[in-house]
Amino acid sequence: MADFDTRADVSEAVIRLDEESLQAFARRVGQEIAEPEVAHITSQVQNDVSALIKGVVLVPQKHRPAALRALHDVILRWLDEHQVGVAPDEFSGPQPHIPSGSELGRPLSRADADARRKQMALPMSLESWAGICVGPSELAARFEISRTTLNNWRRDGLVIAFPRGRRAHVYPVSQFADNAPLDGIREVLDFADGDPKVAWRWLLTPHHAFAHRAPLEALKDGNREAVVRAAEYSLG
Repeated sequence: MADFDTRADVSEAVIRLDEESLQAFARRVGQEIAEPEVAHITSQVQNDVSALIKGVVLVPQKHRPAALRALHDVILRWLDEHQVGVAPDEFSGPQPHIPSGSELGRPLSRADADARRKQMALPMSLESWAGICVGPSELAARFEISRTTLNNWRRDGLVIAFPRGRRAHVYPVSQFADNAPLDGIREVLDFADGDPKVAWRWLLTPHHAFAHRAPLEALKDGNREAVVRAAEYSLG
């Protein structure tokens, strides 16, 4: 699939996602979408990326490029899943028309853009996107892990832990298997510069390298090396 000169193009395309702009977006990556598919894909893509759009606003500035790469992958995944065309380097016919000006859709007014940004920046509860998270006492009881061991894992960057309050932490339950964190969590955290939210969002986001399954599921299947390579590309 083709890439963009700037990842910001992806964010702009999604924020103003309607049938016309999706068609324009598809043509920019050398795709064509059949009319019956447009409304369906538009709706599905909007649902799929809504959390990611909010995530781009919420993540620290230094991690914005990684978040935009994830957003980019989600949209290209939908175009690919629905087999709506071919990539430019496989395109044997005339080169696709690259739209400009009014073809890209009506720009948002400053007031509309400000309102959209405020809506996207609304706080979300941790569990609404991260899944079930529990404190060390409950986790220790569930998996027969001592709190000392859990603290050591957190200190060494072997587990995803979200701060809660001044000193407490909570842990996503689904990162554990066989009473231990999944092998590969540490590397993903490293590529995310130790930011647990960036690492966990990436692990939960469907990825084309794993047949559009979440990297976390690939880790559970034992595909550690593939997940680490994908994390290096997306986050490194």
